[in-house]
Amino acid sequence: MTTSIGLTNHLRLEWVQSTYLTKVLNRGTTHYTLGMRAYYLAVPFVLWLFGPTWMLAGAILITAILYKETILGDELKQLIEKRSAPA
Repeated sequence: MTTSIGLTNHLRLEWVQSTYLTKVLNRGTTHYTLGMRAYYLAVPFVLWLFGPTWMLAGAILITAILYKETILGDELKQLIEKRSAPA
């Protein structure tokens, strides 16, 4: 919500209400997330056209990528924050 308020203040758009802008931004991020999930699901399905081995390999690869991005990415961020914090 602070992003939308800052945007309206910066652009001097008094006619845009912050609640409306927040709703639009939240809807956009939801659609982005659903689109990325559909893309990740589509990769093994397309590889299925080449055979079950390719589909299995694609599913394992996508699972490894998503694991790296979600689980290891969060742990890496926490480690960087811990090291950069003043002692």
